[in-house]
Amino acid sequence: LGESDEPLTIFCIHDADGPGTMIYQSLLEGVTARNGGRPVQIINLGLDPQEAIEVLKLQPEPVNRKKSAQGKSGKVPVADYIPEKWRTWLQTKRVELNAMDTPTFLTWLDGKFAEHTGKVVPPATIVQERLRQELQECVRIQETNRILAQANVDQIVTRRLRTLAGVAQTQSDRLVETLPRKLQLQPELPWWTLVQTLARELTEQSSGTGVQA
Repeated sequence: LGESDEPLTIFCIHDADGPGTMIYQSLLEGVTARNGGRPVQIINLGLDPQEAIEVLKLQPEPVNRKKSAQGKSGKVPVADYIPEKWRTWLQTKRVELNAMDTPTFLTWLDGKFAEHTGKVVPPATIVQERLRQELQECVRIQETNRILAQANVDQIVTRRLRTLAGVAQTQSDRLVETLPRKLQLQPELPWWTLVQTLARELTEQSSGTGVQA
């Protein structure tokens, strides 16, 4: 990711607990510590405790803090951007993202991203290469259609189909009879694969390139 000079945006979501807030702060500190290179923006989508409790009305759960060798409970690390009221609250309580059921979570996430929607503009080299590919494909299609029209391909196809009409009818009736047994022998194959195979065999035989049955 660091090899490009294209701006990079990272969206951060986390639990509404002390370590969760530290994830966002650590990302910010990592970006700040970089010396030049690719510009990176970190956007905090939450979940932070104030939104979890006062806006979403989610159910908090108690924090089980590890005790030190002296038997004292350790302090929960909390990011600097969290107001003091909620820094204190996070010492004893937390709200995990999975406090939301799936529909609630997806609605919440969609709302967060709605504030940051925009179109991706690729680098110039990507745009230029895509235009070259599109031009090549357009010219190929146009020239193919022109050549086919000059060669009266539709008339040629019609004449070939007339010569195949008799054998096609016979083979069609036979395939209808044998299709159930063939599908039992090869249950992994869709039925139209056998139809395609028969059509290809009949076409090759009529052109003299196939093996005669």
